[in-house]
Amino acid sequence: MLKPAASVAGVEKLLGPHEAMLDLTVGPKTSFGVLIEKNHVKEFRIAATAAQFADEVAALRKTIDVTDDGRLPVFDVALAYRIYEQLLSPVEDRLGSVDRLVVVPSGALTSLPLETLVTKNIEPVTDGNYKDVPFLVTRFAISYFPAPQAFVVLRQHTKPSAAPEAYIGFGDFRPATAAQLAASFPPDRCGADYAALSQLPPLPGTRKEISTVGGAIFHAPAQDIVLGADFTRARLESMDLARYRIIHLATHAFLPSELNCRTEPLIAVSAVPGAPNAADSFIGLSDILGLKLDADLVVLSACNTAGTTGAGTGDSLSGLARAFFFAGARGLLVTHWSLDDNAGPLLTALAFTPSGATPDTAEDLREAKLTMIQKVGARPGPGNAFFTHPFAWAPFVLIGDGIRGGAAAPAKVAGTAPPS
Repeated sequence: MLKPAASVAGVEKLLGPHEAMLDLTVGPKTSFGVLIEKNHVKEFRIAATAAQFADEVAALRKTIDVTDDGRLPVFDVALAYRIYEQLLSPVEDRLGSVDRLVVVPSGALTSLPLETLVTKNIEPVTDGNYKDVPFLVTRFAISYFPAPQAFVVLRQHTKPSAAPEAYIGFGDFRPATAAQLAASFPPDRCGADYAALSQLPPLPGTRKEISTVGGAIFHAPAQDIVLGADFTRARLESMDLARYRIIHLATHAFLPSELNCRTEPLIAVSAVPGAPNAADSFIGLSDILGLKLDADLVVLSACNTAGTTGAGTGDSLSGLARAFFFAGARGLLVTHWSLDDNAGPLLTALAFTPSGATPDTAEDLREAKLTMIQKVGARPGPGNAFFTHPFAWAPFVLIGDGIRGGAAAPAKVAGTAPPS
């Protein structure tokens, strides 16, 4: 059954050609899925519980992210296929005509890019090159929504951005000092938070990322490439961000599930030298809600923006997405783990270089990932196989629509309301 507040008929009317919604609900004793296409709905039982998915997703994530000593693990194709079977084999017969999946995940599934699932039972990869693995990304362009109602509201009530400027980017933040963090996160009461935030490393690679995307792709003027000490909360709040169709924040982020003393997400910005505390070194949910945007896309290329497998991650991510939607964004590109300094700028640049005549965020992101797997990874030479590993190509996911290429005017659906 659908999660509350959105009807199946309401979703059906807003789906595009060859598009389907996969609504997943994992529970303590049983799990369910609903596949919605135009003029067809299939409800099905999923043969795994929330606890089983938590274990499986955690185990698969360990084969994606680099180890503590910097090594790239062997990706577990067998486990990726097992999760695929649990989630999609019951509707395999309906997927032949589908090329776009709108996924509403829950539980531990919110912390796994489903693009990394494997659609066939294959032998383990022993040479470190995954270019021939049948990942789910080879079949579908995938976007995610926090709930069916968010899908209905965005599709029904939003039009493409009318902002006059294409792009603004922020990166290479300057971390707060230990003294500033201690004033905002007292170690005697918020010791874990203080320790975690004190260890935030600088991100010099984001300077290249923002400069490449903003300068080389969008040809943004210098004032719209905001880096280093200029990337402050005051700078963000003073700018008319409604003038930009794409807003790119390349920095760290923390969800509430990762903090003990804060109940809202925090996105790191440059600390103000000499400030008495770290209050202006982060922007939170209330700050996001106060933004006035007219953005097709907000890019959060930050470590773990999309969350980890911790309790409450799904609700935390939903809250972050809803805040940006409320502020006027149509989509978010978020990351499930830290971007590699080599792969990150390449993936970001490829995602903003559409292969077709009309930009389409979901399809362009898919094409960027396929380019890394099948073209960059296939080049001769040492090190190129790295780009075929999910760690390199899979961190970015799209929440919401972003830019919809060739989208028809949204249909009218009774009984829905604008975001609130």
